Amino acid sequence: MHNIYMLAIAEIGIFAFVFMAFIIFKLARQIYRYNKLFFPLIIVLLVSGIFDHPLWSLYSGVMIWWVAIGLVLAEK
Repeated sequence: MHNIYMLAIAEIGIFAFVFMAFIIFKLARQIYRYNKLFFPLIIVLLVSGIFDHPLWSLYSGVMIWWVAIGLVLAEK
């Protein structure tokens, strides 16, 4: 499976996925509100999840995701 959203639903279940989506939505909204310069980075990472799975299943992908979130939130 190459879609990380379907992969997440299969691995953690629908309720955990909804909770995770809520957290990501809140983070994206906070980034959009306070740091619009980095908002396209988050959108690119979210859209790339439709086409491939490294952001979910590989250690380097997980680190890219959380380092990007950390850098964006640290700029505030």
